[in-house]
Amino acid sequence: MVVSEDRQGSFLEVFADREVEGMPVELAEIDQALNEAGLAERVAEQMRGRRPQSACKGRKSLPAAMYLRLLALKHFKQWSYRQLMQEVKWSIGYRRFVGLGGMKAPHYSSVAKVCALIDGAAVKELNGLVVALAVREKKAKGTKLRADTTVAETDIRHPTDSGLLGDGVRVLVRAMKKVQKLTGKVGTAAVDRGRACRRRLVEIARISRGRAKDRAERLKAAYVKLMGIAREVVRRAERFVEEIGQGVKRAGSLMQEAHLEALRGELQGKAALVRRVLAQTRARILEGDTRFPGKVLSLFEPHTEAIRKGKAGKATEFGKLVKIQECETGLVTDYSVYEKRPADTALLLPSVERHTEAFGRLPDLVAADQGFYSGENLRALKKMPIKKPCIRQAGKAGKARRQERWFREGQKWRNGSEGRISVLKRRYGLDRCLYSGMGGMERWVGWGVLAQNLSLLARQSLKKASAK
Repeated sequence: MVVSEDRQGSFLEVFADREVEGMPVELAEIDQALNEAGLAERVAEQMRGRRPQSACKGRKSLPAAMYLRLLALKHFKQWSYRQLMQEVKWSIGYRRFVGLGGMKAPHYSSVAKVCALIDGAAVKELNGLVVALAVREKKAKGTKLRADTTVAETDIRHPTDSGLLGDGVRVLVRAMKKVQKLTGKVGTAAVDRGRACRRRLVEIARISRGRAKDRAERLKAAYVKLMGIAREVVRRAERFVEEIGQGVKRAGSLMQEAHLEALRGELQGKAALVRRVLAQTRARILEGDTRFPGKVLSLFEPHTEAIRKGKAGKATEFGKLVKIQECETGLVTDYSVYEKRPADTALLLPSVERHTEAFGRLPDLVAADQGFYSGENLRALKKMPIKKPCIRQAGKAGKARRQERWFREGQKWRNGSEGRISVLKRRYGLDRCLYSGMGGMERWVGWGVLAQNLSLLARQSLKKASAK
């Protein structure tokens, strides 16, 4: 049974002073912001969706407010679930913050399963509630808006065609062995081609590092052998899928049948991905077509895109494009994770709309870099009207505007968005997403933004209190 809040203090909490508990002052302010924003009920709604009768039947769960604080602390400190529960277990201050009191700390795997129920849309709503709290308490007025884009990378190694084929062979062989263990040796047999695949991978690596004159021809020959191994494994996996569907391969119990069906889905999905990798390897390596559309960059994170942002140190980043927009105080008022990379020019006007919805007014200043500039965008901003549309235009056409004082000051303020993105990446983990899937990317970015916003509001409250 899911409950939203259960903040009854234990004997230890009642008689322990805040200084004795060691609860950091900033966490105390974050705790107050979480209470005032009313986020626990939204988390409880997500938890109730786990089962049809989770709201009224079963054992009483830990309160949703506790899971909310655990996730906020996890992303605020950039801990893993295991490290999070280890720290909470031995710290009276953290126990006080999450509302655990004198109770036994739950296992980290249980916390991870429940927290995974909170999807990206819910995390975005939580951020909206925090922004609404800032507006309500007059900690943000919405007079300025700046927007920029960055890349949140997926947790993958640098993609190569040989590495992807090697991953495909390994994953398919492993799944087929599991199927054979469940069903016995009936129908098509699972043949392990891992050793032959590894030999070809080592051969390709050696040829790639060499300087022989016939290097290109030898590399193609090695890739042809590797592709032959991968193609054979894919065909065998597809036969496994057919035989499970036809009932040739059967499990002994109902639970094993469910496991077998899950393995069938894994084989079907991974075999289709390896087929795509074979097609792109043939085009890129054998035919020289490096602009093959719809490249697969990872078998485990297939949604990954290759994005070029023009960085000197990292020409290509592998992940998803993220838009971050802020108001004058540095509060992130909205963010978006895009499944397909859009043009920056298409993001400006929706950003102004989100800002207007959050604050109930148009910003006086809209600042963005030259990637957001277009004549249509500039005319639309003036028509709204935005008093100071501060969007840099490349070339001689924008030189006159760049010489105006308000424009230079607006662009100086816009430069702060680079610093905000740097903080989000270094301090709150937006550099690399450690959750899997597109939904995991949305959750990871959302929790990082939420932790930053809560920390910002806490620092504002502390600064205001110290000024009195």
